[in-house]
Amino acid sequence: MGSIIGDSKKNCKLCKWNDNWDQTNTTFPIPFGEWMEIELYLKEGGQSSGRFYMAVTPEGGTKQVLFDITNNTQHEKEKCPDGFTHMQPLKLYTGDDLINYMRNNGKELSIYWDDWSFYVNKTY
Repeated sequence: MGSIIGDSKKNCKLCKWNDNWDQTNTTFPIPFGEWMEIELYLKEGGQSSGRFYMAVTPEGGTKQVLFDITNNTQHEKEKCPDGFTHMQPLKLYTGDDLINYMRNNGKELSIYWDDWSFYVNKTY
């Protein structure tokens, strides 16, 4: 999770990016060409009350928790969490390395969403 430090009226190229935390899971091999269930949970909060949870269940496999993080999920200057006003749960990011690998090896980079559900006020 990161935050931009600086005047929001300035060009963002002039702002400084400050990583509050990040975490990478390197233990789960991503299956290609297979369905899997992805379970996400996000709770707005500060360092001791914010939460990000992600679990995956490959088709025919067992559920694996990839992330269960308690940390900031809001801007560090926000002292009164009032809920998320914008959310893009289906937006995924990738990088040049993955795109080039897939293209150079004749592979397709496609993601299909099926039976998508969105819950409000669900707890874990």
